[in-house]
Amino acid sequence: MNTLGIDIGSSYIKAGVISTGREALIQQTNFPALPKLPSANPLAYELDAEELYNTIHKIIHTTAASVPLDSILFSTQMHGFVYQTKSRPERYISWQDSRCTSPQKNGISVLDMMKAFISEEEMEVSGVQLKPSLGMCNLYALLQEEDAPPDDGTLFTLGSYLIWRLTGNNICHITNAAPLGLVNVPQKSWNNRVIDALSFSKITFPDIASEEFRPAGYCFAEGQKIPVYPDYGDQQVSIAGACSTPDDAVINIATACQLSRNTHVFIPGSYEVRPYFEQTYINTISNMPGGRNLSVFIRFLKEAVQLFTGKQIEESDMWDIINNTLGPDSGDLKTEMYFYPTNEHLLGGNVSHITPNNLHISNLFQAAYEHIAEEYAKNLPLLEEASKIKRLIFSGGVSWKNAQLIDTAARRIELPYKRSPIPDETFNGLYRLSLAIERKGGLPYESLKRTLE
Repeated sequence: MNTLGIDIGSSYIKAGVISTGREALIQQTNFPALPKLPSANPLAYELDAEELYNTIHKIIHTTAASVPLDSILFSTQMHGFVYQTKSRPERYISWQDSRCTSPQKNGISVLDMMKAFISEEEMEVSGVQLKPSLGMCNLYALLQEEDAPPDDGTLFTLGSYLIWRLTGNNICHITNAAPLGLVNVPQKSWNNRVIDALSFSKITFPDIASEEFRPAGYCFAEGQKIPVYPDYGDQQVSIAGACSTPDDAVINIATACQLSRNTHVFIPGSYEVRPYFEQTYINTISNMPGGRNLSVFIRFLKEAVQLFTGKQIEESDMWDIINNTLGPDSGDLKTEMYFYPTNEHLLGGNVSHITPNNLHISNLFQAAYEHIAEEYAKNLPLLEEASKIKRLIFSGGVSWKNAQLIDTAARRIELPYKRSPIPDETFNGLYRLSLAIERKGGLPYESLKRTLE
C-alpha cells in the first residue's frame, strides 16, 4: 500500500510516499509554509486558502504521475479555520492569530467578553478553555469586526477545506474539530449549547467523520481514483509517531510546544483533553515555549548582523555557532520566554538581571533554555493526577536539531528520556495510521524501518 502523507505545519509543508509493504518512506518533498498575508491588524494571522489548495493539488498530481497511490492522509495544524462566504476571500485563520485579544471600543477584549458569558464549566466537555489561539474565539472576533462577513457562512477546518476542494465533502476528523472549542468531545458531536451562545447557529459546520479509518471521499489525479481520509490533528499524528505509552510524557517541541500524555478516560483537569485515536484521549498542556519563542532572538540577531555588515546569515548556521558557544550557566541572566500571548501571559516576555558583565549571546540562550526547561518541569506534574510519569519522549523538529535544549530540560526534570523513533515522527505516525487503514482498524505499535530510499 502506497500512502501519500501530507503534513501541513506552521513552518513547512511536507509530503512523502509511505510504502507499508517496504516499511519505508520512499519519496519526500518539503516546501516552506505559505507567508502570512499583510494585514492592518498586527494580531491577525491569515493565509491564502486558495494558494494553499493549489500547492496541495500540485503535490498530489506530481506524486500521482510517478507513483500509484492507494490513499491520501493529511496531518494538519489545529485550532485554525476557513470561514467561507460569498463576500470574503477564502482565508485560513491560523492558530497564530490572536485578534480576540485586541481591546474593543469599551476597552475589553473579545476574549474577555466571551469569558463573561461562557463559563469554564460549560467548556469542560470541549476539552479546552477559552484562549487566544482557539478557533471559536477568533471566529467570534471576526464576526464582531466593523466589516464583518455575514454570520451564515460555511466553516472548515484547514483539513476539511482541502478535503472539500478535493472531494466535494466538508468532513473533518474529531482531532481537528475539537481544537475549535465547539465540540462535545466525549459525545464526538458539535456542542450546540456553545454554538447557540455565540450566535453561530446559522453557520454550516463540517461533518465529523463517524469512522476515523474510512475515506472522507475520493479525488482523481493522473487517471487514479484515490481515497482521501479525514484530516488528522498534527499533534495526534506526532504522538502516534513517537510510539508513546501511558507511562510516558511526550514533549513535542516544534514551532510551538505541548506536554502530553495518553489516557483511556476523559477526565477534565488542569490541562486540555484532546481526542486521540480509537476512543482514547491525550491530556495536553499547550502554549509552552517552543521554536517560535527562540526565533524571536534569532530574528533580532539576524537583523543586527545585516544592519551592521550587510550580510545575511542562515538560521541553521546561527544555531551551530550559538550552541557551540554555550557555557555551563547563564551568568545569572534571566529570561521569560512568553513572547506570544497566552491566557497567563498577555504582555510579552522579558530579559532581566542584566549586569555589565553577563549580557552575552551565550548567556542569553542558556538563560532561554533554562527558563523553557523550568516551565516544562513546573507543568509536567499536572499530568500526573492518575500516576507518575516514568519516561520522557522528546519529539518535534526543534528537539532533533537542538540537543542542548533537550539536555537542559532532561537535567531539570530528572527523568529518563529518549527521542521519537525517527527525526520526523509525523511520517512515522502516518505510517502507523496507514497500517491501521490497510488492516481495517487497530493502531499497531510499529515504526518505519527506513526513512528514505
